[in-house]
Amino acid sequence: MANMPGFKNAVERIQANPQLDVGLHFNLTCGKPVRSTDIVPSLVDENKAHFLKTYAMQDM
Repeated sequence: MANMPGFKNAVERIQANPQLDVGLHFNLTCGKPVRSTDIVPSLVDENKAHFLKTYAMQDM
């Protein structure tokens, strides 16, 4: 996930192993958005973090 700590390492591993099949996960519940929060204001809370985690946790 692009907004998580291991992303840079994952990209390096993918580049070093082009035979790997790679998928993309959209993350709307954890961490800070990759895009400017001015562009996606409806997806963040007052701390500029994804707010959907609150709703996702209610369903668990």
